[in-house]
Amino acid sequence: MHVFIAPTKPPKDLRIAKQTAKDLWEEGQLDLRNPELFPEYFRRLYRVLPDDPGVLAAERDMRFEESARLFRMIDDDSAFAVVAPYGGAADRIAGIRRDGVTRIGLRRLQPFIVSLYKQEVEGPLKAGALDLLEDGLYCTVVGFERIYDQRFGFAWKGTAVAEPESLIA
Repeated sequence: MHVFIAPTKPPKDLRIAKQTAKDLWEEGQLDLRNPELFPEYFRRLYRVLPDDPGVLAAERDMRFEESARLFRMIDDDSAFAVVAPYGGAADRIAGIRRDGVTRIGLRRLQPFIVSLYKQEVEGPLKAGALDLLEDGLYCTVVGFERIYDQRFGFAWKGTAVAEPESLIA
């Protein structure tokens, strides 16, 4: 078995999950071929994860709108909304810059928005590759579109740099 250790620190819930797996490994119980491992892993994980914010209770009571409102795949504290620069995203961003932020404008932009962790956007922000479009919503700056790959999503190695031809006036 090969274990990959990421160079960056994972968000809080993933750190807890990682530590739970590490504990099982150190105890000699981490056998991925053993189906009984998984219920034990999740029992341990759910004992130490922060409390559910009411999502499951709302679902049990069939209050689905409230459940959807409470559910967060990624904690808002550590997530940034970024517009992926493909398809019609540039025209929709231009519309928001021209007309201001509207519900319809944001709705049109929504298929292009992805959530990235803070440590994923720190480099591009420092390099000037991301621009604040609206409170909490970022878009790529012209010339830095290559930090997004249509097949693999946002990905860059090292420092994000602008395409030289975009710097010519």
